[in-house]
Order: sequence, then C-alpha cells, then structure tokens
Amino acid sequence: MTFFIRVMTVAAVGFLSLPVVAHGGDDVDYKMARDLRKAGKIVAVEKLLEDARRRRVGTLLEIELEVKNGRYLYEIEILGDEGVVFEYYYDAQTGQLIKEGVHDE
Repeated sequence: MTFFIRVMTVAAVGFLSLPVVAHGGDDVDYKMARDLRKAGKIVAVEKLLEDARRRRVGTLLEIELEVKNGRYLYEIEILGDEGVVFEYYYDAQTGQLIKEGVHDE
C-alpha cells in the first residue's frame, strides 16, 4: 500500500510541478517543499526525473526530497528492467547529478 501511495503521490504532485517529498534523512514536508519551489530555492523535480529516465529505463519507485548536511537533495529510485533498483541523487537547488548507483538494501 505504501508503494502505491508513493507512486500516486509522484504522479499527482509531479503533475502540479511541485517536488515530491517522502521520509528519509531529515524530512521535508510537502508544505515546506511547496514554499521552497515557489521561492525558487529548489528546481522542479520533473526536469530531474527526465534526466534519470534517460539514464535508466524502468519503473519509477520513489522520489524523495530531504536535507543532508544542510543541503536539499532529491533521490530518485528506478526499478530497471533487469530487476535492479537504481538510485540517482540530485542537488535540489542546482539540479546537478551528485551520485548514481545501485540500491544496496
């Protein structure tokens, strides 16, 4: 059920051009994310999602917006066709890809 809610949140919030938020790291709730986006302090997640999808074909599992070491980060997880979960970390302020790798859970 949680997975379904996250995916539906991604679709609904992405459609409204707002960042998607979830748990993990220091949480950023949806109100704070909306305010950061409106203030131009973070980039729209859609651009980053397009980049991640160019890097890996598969099913979107999750998008998180969190704060680590005072830095806003988007984490995008995509389930590749081969059954492996790939993670992409982007600086939410600049949109720059910081790190990519395989989910090690």
